[in-house]
Amino acid sequence: PQNINVLIVTLHKRRISCHYNPLENSPVSRQAPSVNAIAAVNGGFFNVKNGGSVTYIKTDNKIVDSDTAKKWLRNANMTGCVLIKSGKEILIQQIKSNSWYDNHPEYSDVIVTGPLLIRDGIIIELPQTSLVTNKHPRTAIGTRNSRKVILVTLDGRTSEAAGMTLTELSRLMLLFRCKNAINLDGGGS
Repeated sequence: PQNINVLIVTLHKRRISCHYNPLENSPVSRQAPSVNAIAAVNGGFFNVKNGGSVTYIKTDNKIVDSDTAKKWLRNANMTGCVLIKSGKEILIQQIKSNSWYDNHPEYSDVIVTGPLLIRDGIIIELPQTSLVTNKHPRTAIGTRNSRKVILVTLDGRTSEAAGMTLTELSRLMLLFRCKNAINLDGGGS
């Protein structure tokens, strides 16, 4: 059994953005009302024990921690990024250098995450890590075109919901006709 939630965002009607407050390690359900969001999902890599992001995040054109090169070290699962331009355009791309994100202010919001699941309509071969091969609750984002964004959450680790491997999630995002998709969360939180 699965419990899957899907939100389709039409960008000419709604805006989309990232929000992160490093001073307050609080759940999404508490963060969303503080920024008047009508929907919110979690994403990124975080230190589960001590709190705080361990990946590159830029929100509202502000880099949360100026020491990006030392703090945000890459791993095999961080293969992509979500770039948001003025809340109305979203790109899901292969990871770039931190300095590239620093030097592109046209993207007001950036989150490095992963793994990248689908690129140009083709499922990407994933590294064989426990994050990829084990069934977990998941959060993903995909784009159908420049105006349609798909947000997916699915429960796991319960009798009502098994969770998915990232290969299964990739197939699901392709079923939702995503041209590009990336895993936002699932596994450690």
